[in-house]
Amino acid sequence: MVTILVGCEGPVGPSGAPGTPGEPGPSGPPGTSGDGGSGGGPRNTWVVGGGLQLDVLAVAVDEAGKVMASVRLRDKAGKPLDRDGTFTEGAVSVSFVLSRLEQSATAEPGAYTAYTTRTQTSPINGASAVQPSTDSGGTWEEIGVGQGTFRYTFKTTLPATAPRNFTHSLGVYATRTFRDEPRAVVNVVQHFRPDGQPVTVRRASADGNACKGCHGTLNAHGGSRTSFDLCIMCHVPGAVDPDTGHSISMDNMIHAIHRGHELPSVVAGGKYQIIGFNQAVVDFSETRFPRDIRACATCHTSGVAHLAKPAVLACTGCHDTTSLAVGTVTHAGGAQTDDKCTVCHPQQDGLVGIGEVHRIKEDDPALRPAVEILDVTGAAPGVAPRISFRVTVGGLPRDILTTPLTTLRATFAGPNTDFATYTQATIATANVTAIDASDGRFLWTPPTTFVFPASAADSWTVALENASQPTGLGRIGGDAPQKAFLVSGSTLMQRRQVIAADKCNVCHGDLAAHGGGRQDARYCTMCHNANNPGDERISRQEGKDIFVETVSFANFVHRIHAGPYLTRTHIIGGNPAPDKANSLGKPLDFGDIRFPNKLSECRACHVGTSYNVPLQAGVLPAIQEVRTCTEPTTGPTADNDTYCDAPYWIAKETIKVAPATAACIGCHDSPDAQAHAGAMTTVMGFESCAVCHGEGDAFSVSLMHGLQ
Repeated sequence: MVTILVGCEGPVGPSGAPGTPGEPGPSGPPGTSGDGGSGGGPRNTWVVGGGLQLDVLAVAVDEAGKVMASVRLRDKAGKPLDRDGTFTEGAVSVSFVLSRLEQSATAEPGAYTAYTTRTQTSPINGASAVQPSTDSGGTWEEIGVGQGTFRYTFKTTLPATAPRNFTHSLGVYATRTFRDEPRAVVNVVQHFRPDGQPVTVRRASADGNACKGCHGTLNAHGGSRTSFDLCIMCHVPGAVDPDTGHSISMDNMIHAIHRGHELPSVVAGGKYQIIGFNQAVVDFSETRFPRDIRACATCHTSGVAHLAKPAVLACTGCHDTTSLAVGTVTHAGGAQTDDKCTVCHPQQDGLVGIGEVHRIKEDDPALRPAVEILDVTGAAPGVAPRISFRVTVGGLPRDILTTPLTTLRATFAGPNTDFATYTQATIATANVTAIDASDGRFLWTPPTTFVFPASAADSWTVALENASQPTGLGRIGGDAPQKAFLVSGSTLMQRRQVIAADKCNVCHGDLAAHGGGRQDARYCTMCHNANNPGDERISRQEGKDIFVETVSFANFVHRIHAGPYLTRTHIIGGNPAPDKANSLGKPLDFGDIRFPNKLSECRACHVGTSYNVPLQAGVLPAIQEVRTCTEPTTGPTADNDTYCDAPYWIAKETIKVAPATAACIGCHDSPDAQAHAGAMTTVMGFESCAVCHGEGDAFSVSLMHGLQ
């Protein structure tokens, strides 16, 4: 007896041609069912384009456990492809994984067990491990000549003990290279039951689409595996990297990878590494999750299985120095030989409720402040405006005269053609009057001690930074609202928008800097402007010249995200700032920050096509400096420390970097790239980038970054 299982297309038996009535042949008039066309020319005259589509037409399992899978291969335009590349350009490499989804007596889905495996032996320690892999040694045959349809018969067979009523999954990954186009990759997972009945049990846990928020297209094992559903078919419980002994089960490995530099074993001085293909060492010890590691819902976007059903493998992924094995116990609850963790760790309450331990209390919406700018009036050169605003906390009006926020600060930056300077003022209750305190509406009148720039003109922007800090909790920042206003003139101009907070928060969740009180990346640009060389916190040592990186956002944020791809380490000053006790301060090195998406994926952060050149008129060059210390190190005026005091801390050289160049060399920082940009910029600072890199040109940003 042969079981024939229908996939996403018409039925394909274990023998005979598939054929779809009326489907065109390789050339000439349409063919008939299963004949691959009639009246067409020779197959070597087929003309196809790039790309790749793969459909699983059917999976068949016979009584002896022999497995056959039929697939259809087409280019991106739907034209049939020859798998070997004999009659159509670009051979198609196709690999198969076959696994069974375990289930409980009550039909609750478990993890996968792979049928297709290999034995991997470590050349380092001689240990061996059986790992899930692809089928090897099977046979191919073409069915329906010229239709692009093929049948693969597995060498691997289902054992007689395999439960035929369980969900089974066929995983397929295929690649094709066509001329100079990027390699096309397709991943497909087809679920079926060997007994031919409908699939009713499916696994649901982490969301593969959630992965794409940070990673864009998942890209593993050389880029041929892009589907999370395919990943979990091989990364199963019991699978181990024999070189390191680390589990490669998805629930353990994925937690350990994302905790990276915060893993207890790494904090203690160890390394978290996986040794893969060709003994390539992949070190995740510096991986940094861009959110609080307790933000489980980042990946677990549906259901509560991750909270309701804790398991040893999953939990020890993050808590990797906690052993639950008999004889090596560091687990406070003693040795555990199964996954009955909910006895002590239920979703809520209990001895140590999982949901409670992983709850980020500061994320409680009832604690979050929000400020709305209602109006900005009375601004003039040298005269700060009055600001009316509304404050709520958790959606409820807040009377800040009786219950102030921890932080409420006005930041002014201008002009809006491109921010060149900024100034700030704390909004103290002494300068606030109520418009309607019960509704949270107030008016701030700047004190006479606050000096607004006399040089201010045209349009400026104000933002209200706000935060609260309830007793026993950390700082909880609200988004900093911004509003443009006129200082002089009659035409109000908005500052250009290049990035958006919601794009940053796809990865960061709730992006907050400087202790958590400053939110919304557009607010960052007010202080991180082109004229800010970042000299406030950089090292200040006597007798040394110090290169000061610009903290202009266009350069600064690219360099932070480019991390290990840079040719020159990106170091800026941190907190605490240098002082007499420590003239070095706390330099921040972003060299180990890894952008989880493709570095060329400008759209991950940019609004629209704001990554294109030429830039808007009026954008300023970024400033870098070489600072030196002229403080005497000998003689009667010399002091006993290495700190350079303020009068002697001066700019020895100021370097202006043209605006498009400043942004581009954030990532493209090699000497050659910087020399090229410099050669294409006049001594007056005019850039010719758009001649070659403008949209539609031979080397446009969108083309070179693969954004088309």
